[in-house]
Amino acid sequence: LETEINESDNRDYIAGNLPQYCYCQEDSSLSEAYGLEITFHPASYDWLKEHKKDIIEKVLTFTRDHGGLSYSTETCGIHIHISRAAFRGTWHFYRLLKFFYDNPAFILKISRRKREKFNEWCKISENENNLSIITKSKNKTDCYRFQAINLCRRDTVEIRIFRGTLNPVGFFRNIDFVQSIFEFTRDIATKDITLDNYMAFVAVNYKDLFIYCQELKEVKQCV
Repeated sequence: LETEINESDNRDYIAGNLPQYCYCQEDSSLSEAYGLEITFHPASYDWLKEHKKDIIEKVLTFTRDHGGLSYSTETCGIHIHISRAAFRGTWHFYRLLKFFYDNPAFILKISRRKREKFNEWCKISENENNLSIITKSKNKTDCYRFQAINLCRRDTVEIRIFRGTLNPVGFFRNIDFVQSIFEFTRDIATKDITLDNYMAFVAVNYKDLFIYCQELKEVKQCV
């Protein structure tokens, strides 16, 4: 979770007083004096939901109350990582990538980013670096970092699309979206990876996310 702090003294205070389940880093995309990347230690989806109020919301509120900004900046994003060990082989990678590349307008809306910032930090393009999604899936890697799905990391697949937020509702909606896409693409036939089928899936399994997604489904413009 990337944030820009309104005063350098507050930045140091936040960094020094976050709980032990997260730590702070610097990031080249953020202000050197005021930027802060709050990194959470690995956790399961169930753990995050269980500790939504007593842990995660407290971190977001504490940061906001001490001058942290995220959504209102031009620099901040949220990067969500999925363990590579959780994927069911090459075709699971492929199906997840395919959903993103087949639905760029929907992904743009879910991201909450402005179009120009989306293309700067998390571009969707099957042919980036001249690699097809089949090649990326087989190799499970790609040396280009600034894509919607970053495959540069050794142990995780990084979803980079989201605009930063310190709002718990938006924060957990992003978590739900990543988890739902991972589950939706795990066992489904490739021919059935459509936006309509995804909407039917979340309608049953992620009702709050479904309500939010309904208004986005009909967006047709390309990124």
